[in-house]
Amino acid sequence: MNLDFFTLWAQTAPVPVNTLTWVGTLGRILVALGGILAFTSFIAAFRKNQTLAVKALHGASISFGTGFLSLLTLFLTSQFQFRYVQRHSALDHELQYKFAGVWSGQEGSFLLWTICSALFLSLAVRKAKGYERWFAGVGSLFLAALAGILSFESPFALNPAGTDLSDGFGMAPSLLNYWVVIHPPTIFLGFGCLTALFAWSVAAMLHRDLDTWIDQVRPWALVALSLTGVGLCMGGFWAYETLGWGGFWAWDPVENTSLVPWLILAAFVHGMIVQKARNKWHIGNAALAASPFLTFVYGTFLTRSGFLGDTSVHSFAQMDRSALWILTGLGFAALIGFVAVLFPTKKWWATIAPPAPKIEGFFTKDTFYAYGNWLLILVGVIAGFGMSVPLIQSLQGQSPKVVEESLYNTVTAFPFLPIVFLMAIGPFLTWRKADLKSKASLLINCLAATIATTGFLLLWLKWGGREVAFGSFIVGFPGRSADPAKTTELLLGQATIPTTPWVLFLFAVCSFAIFANFAKGIQLFRKNKLSSAGMLTHLGVVLTLAGLIFSRGLEQKFEGVVHESKTIQAFGYDIDLLDYTSTFADRNNKVRMNFRKGPNQFTATPGLYFIPGQDGSPQEFLWPYIHSWPLYDLYVVARAFHIEEEGTLDFGGSEPVSLLPGQRAEFNRVLISYQGMETEGTPGTFGAKFSTVLTVTSPAGEEVIKPYVKLLGPGEMERPVVDIGRGLGIYVDSINAADKSAALVIKYTTPAYPVQIFYKPLTILVWYGVGIMALGGTLGAIYRRNRPKTPKNPEDSNSTEPETDQADATENLVEV
Repeated sequence: MNLDFFTLWAQTAPVPVNTLTWVGTLGRILVALGGILAFTSFIAAFRKNQTLAVKALHGASISFGTGFLSLLTLFLTSQFQFRYVQRHSALDHELQYKFAGVWSGQEGSFLLWTICSALFLSLAVRKAKGYERWFAGVGSLFLAALAGILSFESPFALNPAGTDLSDGFGMAPSLLNYWVVIHPPTIFLGFGCLTALFAWSVAAMLHRDLDTWIDQVRPWALVALSLTGVGLCMGGFWAYETLGWGGFWAWDPVENTSLVPWLILAAFVHGMIVQKARNKWHIGNAALAASPFLTFVYGTFLTRSGFLGDTSVHSFAQMDRSALWILTGLGFAALIGFVAVLFPTKKWWATIAPPAPKIEGFFTKDTFYAYGNWLLILVGVIAGFGMSVPLIQSLQGQSPKVVEESLYNTVTAFPFLPIVFLMAIGPFLTWRKADLKSKASLLINCLAATIATTGFLLLWLKWGGREVAFGSFIVGFPGRSADPAKTTELLLGQATIPTTPWVLFLFAVCSFAIFANFAKGIQLFRKNKLSSAGMLTHLGVVLTLAGLIFSRGLEQKFEGVVHESKTIQAFGYDIDLLDYTSTFADRNNKVRMNFRKGPNQFTATPGLYFIPGQDGSPQEFLWPYIHSWPLYDLYVVARAFHIEEEGTLDFGGSEPVSLLPGQRAEFNRVLISYQGMETEGTPGTFGAKFSTVLTVTSPAGEEVIKPYVKLLGPGEMERPVVDIGRGLGIYVDSINAADKSAALVIKYTTPAYPVQIFYKPLTILVWYGVGIMALGGTLGAIYRRNRPKTPKNPEDSNSTEPETDQADATENLVEV
């Protein structure tokens, strides 16, 4: 069976008339104009011309935005005379992928970062009352640097003369998924908001006012936290639905580039609460507000510089050298400039800072917020160091390697439990010494709910997939029982424990935090919606973590081969191969398999197709199929068969099986009986032929065949494959003339697919957790923006909201 990939793949359509070159030229001019206006804004801020600084910032934002629309026009009209458009679009791309092609490559993603930053800077400068001049100046300097990068990494560069413009190369096949349309804009909006936070922090320090800006920046910080958090989770969903390894998160360096800023941003959001309630942490909050931007710039350098090599599935191609120098200079300038502002501000603040309020004990919000922030920063440091390992190795002349997922999981387990404990107990604490006895009833109720939930899960893990009799009642437990043989390494490999009790323990800790935040959120909803939104966000975060722990920790994996000649069993299902839907060069091709368990059945349709690789050989691409139930997912992946250099498809088969006359072997419900050997010609001479007499018994009946091996010349043998039906063939691998034994191989002559099937319990919690987290963050930003001037209940000692809007109020607080 032969497959001409190039004939099937290279389906072209008439080339549109390229009449919009002027649009690309206009786009390039607009980006350059945006850079000039941004730099003008910085100069105006430096020269104390606030009005011009703000207006130039708005002008730059409009210019960048219009330039982005120019690039979008080029993609929607397939203007392949532009190199970037041709490399990231194609005539057969659907409209949504032409739209997403704008940001699918390096140049477009820089432009997306630019317009998202410009958008938030323009919106936020109106709210930065008293800080407008330096806010606009600092933010505009960053925009000018991005414009400089875009002058070298331009998405408006033309192809050389003589380039074939009949079609585009198209996006990478792994990007052709609906997540490419919504994930990058979402997370880059978050990254754009980080720019505003950095500018706000620097402006506040330059103005020597570390109080007023907290009220201004807080809603924007919540928006940034929500956007980056949801964007991170979208990336996990994208990986889960497309990459075929069965997980959401693998601590990839590019994933960590987004995670580290989010963790620091979470610390900043909590730090603002302490500053407002206790009139402290002013310098720390200024540093925390700026650090997410700084770490993201570093991460961008890491992923765009080429130092990662092939260690990340997300890394971009190496940047133009001049653009890389600008990015490197931007990072150093931002860091050095920030430090140069921070230390004098810290020295100044030490002379006027009010006395820190006394901490009345361990079980207070002061203590828990402090430990929580340090733990979040610790996880960020771990992830940041891990993602830097390939860079360190490259600088040492070594081949870059990524840190293994298992090592990340082992190390981050140390801060994980304290973080969840703080999130569980924190809602019950106040700024004063806590009287936990008064909270005992609610704590006991949460603990009881946790024990009950863990107990039900224990029963499910023990009896999953079985029917259990309780007296006269028979209860069927869905899913699959846990694997008792699975183990987990702890303490950096120094201890090994059974996985199931460890995962149950972690889940129980998460469950207690979930119930605690739910109960406290309900209690606070009427009198303090902002605080209840915080509880809702915590609930979503912990629910997501619980789902990740359970689905990854207790997943089970089956590997086998599906073929028309056999039925395989996995996780209680009988699985039969049906067919495939198109050709192996069609990205919409699906492998169809029937899953059957009793009266219940469904058809799984994982995707599998090939494209020509860089060396011309076919390269596989796959899409997993996910069948979801409330308690678990079945995650099905069909892998590729082997393709010979000449295009012949090799579907594999059995290993050679040596039989003596009178012996037999069974393969896929086919019984092979070896009757004996027949010889033609003189053994050891060219033309000698050795035939094996085989009786083949299958569900279709019985037949006698004679596969043979024939010596044609030095090292050259003829071994024809004899068809035996049901997509199977048999040939002689070798013979032994002395004892007349024969080594036989049964081959698949029709497509046979290696499959991986993952059983993923409680994956649904990840989806629900992310939704709840996003809802909580959104409500928090809305409630913060529309908060009343005076709290409804200023006597509530559980609050972080001051009685008035004065930043130095520390008494009569209401909880967040």
